[in-house]
Amino acid sequence: MNAISRPAHPLLSVIVLLMVACTGGRVATQDSSAFARASSRPFDTPLAWTVDDSAVVVMRLAYQSAPNAREVDCSITGLFLVTPRGRERLLSREDDVCQLVWRAQQSSQRLALSPDMVSVAYANPFRNGAITLYSLRDHAERVVIEDCLPTTSAPAWSPDGRRLAYSASCDEKVPPFLHIADVAGQSRDQSPASTQSQAEDFPTWAPDGRVLAYTVGERRGTDSIALLDLVTKARRRIAAGSEPAWNPKGAWIAYLYSDRRGAPPELRVVRPDGTGQRTLIASSDTADSTHAVRGPLVWSRDGARVAFARGGDVAIVDTTGKLSAALPR
Repeated sequence: MNAISRPAHPLLSVIVLLMVACTGGRVATQDSSAFARASSRPFDTPLAWTVDDSAVVVMRLAYQSAPNAREVDCSITGLFLVTPRGRERLLSREDDVCQLVWRAQQSSQRLALSPDMVSVAYANPFRNGAITLYSLRDHAERVVIEDCLPTTSAPAWSPDGRRLAYSASCDEKVPPFLHIADVAGQSRDQSPASTQSQAEDFPTWAPDGRVLAYTVGERRGTDSIALLDLVTKARRRIAAGSEPAWNPKGAWIAYLYSDRRGAPPELRVVRPDGTGQRTLIASSDTADSTHAVRGPLVWSRDGARVAFARGGDVAIVDTTGKLSAALPR
């Protein structure tokens, strides 16, 4: 059984990843995540729905007991297709996928699955946030953008799978703002730097690829959802909240909202013009912070349901606010 073990000193985490090729996939890691210390139960995060909306692509991280530490269980960790009825099928579970999942969860990075479910884009925290593409077909990995990046950038695929939106800044005095590049890292479009003093991140594309919704700010409770018109470069805020996800039909934008820092977030939706705000999952519906709604928020292709992380599970809510039980596993 393949596993990734965890050493005590955090400085080792960066070094040991360089040893992957020489250690057969067994890599020492840092025990800094609350979910890792709390339980060895698999920890699931939604990435996307399949084209026919029959299943959710789930990123699963699992740990096993070890004599002196916890180890990532690479026989369970990977990407899975899970149906609302609990049937599941392995999408990818190679050793390097196990390492990719671990790196993402360790540093709270987002893995962005391409529309054709062939490639994963992410900001590699062990390469200073370089935007990296990983192929689920041949397991090759290549860096496409590696300059002027914050390690927290959350890349997003355009609906046609040809472009990536991400956050970056080459000036230390200018907070990171939105950029566009093709998947080869070329034809980069640096939208005019916002005059706002807050960072921009978590972009999500409108279905027609002409507008981005994104988060303005860095602290829950003071963040805003804003839109960037990619043609006119105009920006406007439409709601208080963070981590937007644009409905594939274009009618709604789902997002997280909290009225104060540290409070469990709600799952809300708003129309692109800023009207029709309503709550799908209220903060009072979560017993404690371990069951709070977490991103990413993932719309079904028909625009009728949103999958989201809740504790270590994945749950589904429809646009009327009807909550399904967590996906069985």
